[in-house]
Amino acid sequence: MRWKTNDSTLTTTDATATNIYSFTLDDDSAYIVETQVIGFEAGGAEVASYYLRGVFYRTGAGNATQEGSTDSVATDIESDGAWACVLQVSGGTAVRVRVTGDAANTVYWRAITTYTLVTDDS
Repeated sequence: MRWKTNDSTLTTTDATATNIYSFTLDDDSAYIVETQVIGFEAGGAEVASYYLRGVFYRTGAGNATQEGSTDSVATDIESDGAWACVLQVSGGTAVRVRVTGDAANTVYWRAITTYTLVTDDS
């Protein structure tokens, strides 16, 4: 498969950064990854949306590397500036989408993450 879309959900109850989605990069591959994330606080007092894009690759069986920085495709929209979403390398060979809510509040999250990849045998 040379592309994939994943629909992930998560509930947070504190201000700890938490993975909502992650995947391992194939050896000798390059990926463009886009994620659209929405957060909604229980009771509807606060909301946030994020639309991020990044390029990642692995040479041989080496570590995952991000080319450049993560791009905000659209301006982040947040009721609470403490909330956050990042797209980044995780560990040696993976890419992750992480979200952060706020302390003592329940936040429901959904992420639609799509990647397209090319390998040396494409």
